[in-house]
Amino acid sequence: MIGTTRLLWLSRHYPTEKQQEELGRILGEYEIVHHKDPVNSVREVVNLIHSYGVDDVFVVLPQYMVEELVKLGVKPIKAQMQRFIDSNGTVHFMHDHFYRVHKMKVIREVL
Repeated sequence: MIGTTRLLWLSRHYPTEKQQEELGRILGEYEIVHHKDPVNSVREVVNLIHSYGVDDVFVVLPQYMVEELVKLGVKPIKAQMQRFIDSNGTVHFMHDHFYRVHKMKVIREVL
């Protein structure tokens, strides 16, 4: 029998019920280690991965930080969210799916 996957969840918000169900489909039996405090660097993320002893990581981070994680060999999970505005003008987000970042290629031109 395969053990429980420990997932570091780097987000202010705990996963929704729908996200938790999808994580179960993807990871099998899993445990969430929720770290809701902001992180200031990629090195801090790597240190958290090691200090919590997790098997995988979900991140809500700026693109440049995700790029650096991937360069270091970390392949984080991210969520694709649908954004909508209700009749009162309030913005809402609804989970669509998870994806894993294996590689990022950004071509930049300084202007």
